Amino acid sequence: MKRTLSFNFLCSVFGLGVLLTITSCDVKNSILTDPLPDPEVKAAILDFRNKYRGIESNYANVNLKVILDSTTRQLLQDHPIGNGIVFQYGYSDQTNNLCYLIGLGQQNNAGFFFTNQPFPETANIPYPHYILLDGSAGSGYSIVNANTLNAYRNKYRTSLERKTSFNNWVLLLNVNDHPRMVFHQSPELLKFDQAYRGQNPTYLYLEHGTAKKNGWLSGRYHVPILRLGNVSGPFPLIVNPDTYVNEYSGNALDAGHVCPPHCNAIEYQRDDQ
Repeated sequence: MKRTLSFNFLCSVFGLGVLLTITSCDVKNSILTDPLPDPEVKAAILDFRNKYRGIESNYANVNLKVILDSTTRQLLQDHPIGNGIVFQYGYSDQTNNLCYLIGLGQQNNAGFFFTNQPFPETANIPYPHYILLDGSAGSGYSIVNANTLNAYRNKYRTSLERKTSFNNWVLLLNVNDHPRMVFHQSPELLKFDQAYRGQNPTYLYLEHGTAKKNGWLSGRYHVPILRLGNVSGPFPLIVNPDTYVNEYSGNALDAGHVCPPHCNAIEYQRDDQ
């Protein structure tokens, strides 16, 4: 069962050179994955741009475009050795932009905390590995080992700053409760995939937004927003689509369990070693 807290606020969004004012942007604050309609996506993206900045002048802050093939489709499938997918936050020197490193996740029996681990070795990839989503090259992804994982997620914490409630900019390394990864349950990812399967998606798009999560005392923090589409771009987010499959039809997908606070502390303290 999803537990959701919501609040409304007045927001303004720039799109196609036109300032759009959206009244009552209902941006959900949930500890589980939720569908996100278009106004909430726009509000979350705008909030990220207002609250985050790169310390390097060539910081890109662009959305990620990743081809859906036999490797990346693992993100939208069930996993017998785990029960979900973990998106770990990173920063890529190649693109000077945010990236995400994908591994397997498993919740505890209570369903509140998760751990993360790499994908196991296969015939084609003879070592434990992660999938790096950085939007580079033709596919938008690559296969990396644990050394690359640590370097990229450490770079994330030393390359971005976040604006505090006092309008001060603080390096993410010094924001103790800042998220380092998010966990998506397989059933939610499967439903998201099923909602768009009739449109034959060929690309996964990741947009950078914010959300306020249950367990955080205050403030909104960086979370990835997932959308499906084709080579031309993400599919439009629409209310009451002609073909309704489930609650994700016409919507994006937001973060699930966020770490911290919803994870084993050992999993993220590796960054500090």
